[in-house]
Amino acid sequence: MANEATRYGFKPLSPHQVTNSYKYSGAIITEGDMVDLTASAGYVALAATTSGSYCGVAAQTVAAAASGDILIYDDPNTKFVGVVADTLAQTNIGIAYDLTGTTGAQQITTTTTEATIQVLELYSGEAFSSYAKVVCRINKHNFGGDQTA
Repeated sequence: MANEATRYGFKPLSPHQVTNSYKYSGAIITEGDMVDLTASAGYVALAATTSGSYCGVAAQTVAAAASGDILIYDDPNTKFVGVVADTLAQTNIGIAYDLTGTTGAQQITTTTTEATIQVLELYSGEAFSSYAKVVCRINKHNFGGDQTA
């Protein structure tokens, strides 16, 4: 059976993960989006696909052109369920890949330019093919030490 091609975003593997509050300003962030710290200390924004590291995943959706607080799953040890847009095989397990897409439509791509998201295993019930759900982690986390991993 083929995997569903319309799944996006990242969700914590365990439903009881800790979140922390951050300030955001100016752009929509959708629940499940990777976020990055901005040049303004303490603020987060939607992560660019070329960001060198991420600080976590949005736990809620916030509107465009607004500002305020947003909850972020920011523990460097959190495992997430995400979707690999490309064809996934057993040989892809354990490798760190890049982010693709924009708000509300982020997925993992099997390019390794930034190597920011590590694929840990195939998610339960999924098949090795395109749009497979996987268990993953942020490989280069703003709060996780070495950013060159």
